[in-house]
Amino acid sequence: MKEIIKTHLPDLGPIEWAVKSDNVLYATMVPINEDGSIELGEAEAQVALTFENIKRTMEIAGGSTKDITMIQVFLTDLQYSRQVNELWTRYFEEPYPNRATIIVSGLVAPGMIIECCFHAHL
Repeated sequence: MKEIIKTHLPDLGPIEWAVKSDNVLYATMVPINEDGSIELGEAEAQVALTFENIKRTMEIAGGSTKDITMIQVFLTDLQYSRQVNELWTRYFEEPYPNRATIIVSGLVAPGMIIECCFHAHL
């Protein structure tokens, strides 16, 4: 059975930010603010906001970032992996989640450089 996790983020249409099924949370996060605006500033700000959204979503779902088993990080340029690596240890603890970094030609909002999909066991 599917359970929708209502996050701190705005409703943007026919999508859910986080869905829990059989004690597994499936979620996708981007650098979006609570007011619905997209952070399009420097790469560090976009990565930090995306990771903060992951952290807050996990807390709302009743867990923490320690419960995340897999994160897929979509970046528009490999150069942004530096900011991801620099911020990774601020938001995630050992043993770290498994991570895949995928380079894409673009994301949903022009100027957005990161999107993360993750799974967590709660």
